[in-house]
Amino acid sequence: MLSPAQAIQRPMQCTLVLLGMLLCLTGCGGSSDSAEDFPAPGTMEILSSTALDTPTSRENLLENGEFQLWWAGAPNPEVFYPPSRTLSHIDRIWSSAGFVARQHWTVSEKQGGFADHFRSGSAKLKQDQAYRLTVAASDCVGQPIGLSLWQKRNNRWQLAHKDILVIPPLLMGAQVLSADFTPTATADYLVVAKPIHPSTIDHRIDWHSWRLEAL
Repeated sequence: MLSPAQAIQRPMQCTLVLLGMLLCLTGCGGSSDSAEDFPAPGTMEILSSTALDTPTSRENLLENGEFQLWWAGAPNPEVFYPPSRTLSHIDRIWSSAGFVARQHWTVSEKQGGFADHFRSGSAKLKQDQAYRLTVAASDCVGQPIGLSLWQKRNNRWQLAHKDILVIPPLLMGAQVLSADFTPTATADYLVVAKPIHPSTIDHRIDWHSWRLEAL
């Protein structure tokens, strides 16, 4: 037979056990946030969205057009073709944005074929598709530099667009120039750089990037 004190203690113990179970259930299964922290169903707003299937920038069809793939001591960046050493040479210069291709002319350059000049690798372009050629350069000293498009026809390279871009002399600061064009035939194309006029010994330019993009 329980004493009056034991009879009172037994219900209190049961009550404490039940309260502990309730606290455990509410603490383990729910979030610490109250319902007031969430909007009612059907009232949520979209703060921002990103279309994942839309690229943030167009693909550069000129491989290694930023000149970042470049072995130390190599005469040119990967994929690109060096100019004739009798006319000019390319140096790898490090900047805060990465490698820069500095071209320096040692003698007066003649109006030779594209094989004598600094040029990109080829890219397959489609007929009637619009494209944009964009070049970033700085420290153009001496004569203006022209960039032309050459097209491969019957296994031979032929001039397609002469001086589609012209880089004017600029002692300091960078400049970005672009030109749009539409090929008249589906073929391989490449970009060739050479002075508009025969250059001087002190002529040079820093190439930061060559970009060719489909529009």
